[in-house]
Amino acid sequence: METKVIRCNCCGEEYIVEGGVVKKDFLTIEKDWGFFSKKDGQRHSIVLCEKCYDSWTAQFQLAPAISDTKELI
Repeated sequence: METKVIRCNCCGEEYIVEGGVVKKDFLTIEKDWGFFSKKDGQRHSIVLCEKCYDSWTAQFQLAPAISDTKELI
C-alpha cells in the first residue's frame, strides 16, 4: 500500500495518506494563471490545514461565504 505525505504550505504540518485516505481535512487551492497576470502560464498549488485557513481568513475584509452541506458517507 502506497503512503503519501501532504504538507500544509503555511505551518508545515504533515498529513499521511494511506490507501487513499487522509484522517484530517485541509484546503487545496490550485490556480492556473492567465494572460493578464505576471504569472501567465504557471500553475500554483497550495495546501492549508484548518488552523492556518482560519488564521488566514480571519484577516479578510469580507468573510468567506459559508453554507451548510449534507455530509456524504
